[in-house]
Amino acid sequence: MNRLSHPIKIVSVLILLLFFIIIPSGELQGGGINTELSNKKNIISLNNIIVNKINKEIRVKVKLAINSGILEYFLVGDHGKTYESLFKISDNKPSDLNFALLLIGCKPLDHDVFINLLNEKDGLNKLRADHRGSLLEIEIFKGNRKVPWQQLVVDREGKNHNPVWVYTGGFFLQGNRYAGNLEMSYIGIWLDRSVVINQFSTHQNPYRGGFGFEMNQGLTVDEDYELLLRRCS
Repeated sequence: MNRLSHPIKIVSVLILLLFFIIIPSGELQGGGINTELSNKKNIISLNNIIVNKINKEIRVKVKLAINSGILEYFLVGDHGKTYESLFKISDNKPSDLNFALLLIGCKPLDHDVFINLLNEKDGLNKLRADHRGSLLEIEIFKGNRKVPWQQLVVDREGKNHNPVWVYTGGFFLQGNRYAGNLEMSYIGIWLDRSVVINQFSTHQNPYRGGFGFEMNQGLTVDEDYELLLRRCS
């Protein structure tokens, strides 16, 4: 009996040591590892697009694209139509933003429904009443400072209201190719079916007179900004 007890004690000690080596201390202290795994599951990083599934928010790291000229886009890829966009983003694709919006529970609005609402006199009210799951809030930050839309963009038609953003979702081409990825267009100021998000705007064609939007001059190209996207409350 005594001859067996010594080896058994040694084996028991070895098992105990292996237990402490293999199982991280956080798991032995009230589930710290479970919390870490939960955070990793609910905060998803897609390069410059960060999704927080708990807060239902998306943060996008961008740079100012131009400091003068007519605007057709709010956000494009840095190899896209940067010459007519407010912001640009690198190391991502529009399909990443589409995926992120689905993760926080947004519902893409059918393009034809969107067009019909644009053409209706009471379209905006109907949009807000019937399609709130497609409506988005987009805030602009420079560091910790919130930047008003009007500080960056000039409304050439003098309406000067805050933009209404709608998740329209883009579309897929033959071969399951996401259309927005081809031209690297994410968010449109002027209507574009391929983008992920469109502005609900009755502004006229900016190339046919003093319509639409243009950049507010005096800003610095390539300065860092951050966009905060969330579903409308």
